[in-house]
Amino acid sequence: MVFETCRALGLNAKTLQKLFPTGYLRGACLLAGISYKYGWVYYDEEPYAVTDEREGKRRPAPTDKVYRVDVFGSLVDPAEWDDNYALRRAYEMNIQGGLTEKHWKIINFLRGFYFSYNEIPTIYDCCEENQIEMEELAQLFPTGYHRGAVKIAGLPTLK
Repeated sequence: MVFETCRALGLNAKTLQKLFPTGYLRGACLLAGISYKYGWVYYDEEPYAVTDEREGKRRPAPTDKVYRVDVFGSLVDPAEWDDNYALRRAYEMNIQGGLTEKHWKIINFLRGFYFSYNEIPTIYDCCEENQIEMEELAQLFPTGYHRGAVKIAGLPTLK
């Protein structure tokens, strides 16, 4: 798709990257109102799969599940969240090695807090409750607290 778009518009890949630094699918396509399903992404002719450390195995993507997200990439309805959503968001965010028990602990805390108090906990509350330093949280979620952890947890980044 990228090659065809560049050819049709007379652009090279570098120019397209400068125009849409978040990528073709998450930049150009989303701005154009075109979405994509995770099940459409394939590697080595195998359905896209991610590793779930809790199960110790690769889990294939469901082909019929579509997640509704807003323009910020957050789930429209946090109740639609499931483990597969978290695993795929983590993969998109290039979290190396998949989600570990530490990731799941943070994700479950965020979701529990949100559904109990109807708000996102502060980064300080998250670190204190999970007994980790901000530096460790930053290593777990390199894209940041709101753009990483909160989005993977399927929670709104803005209210």
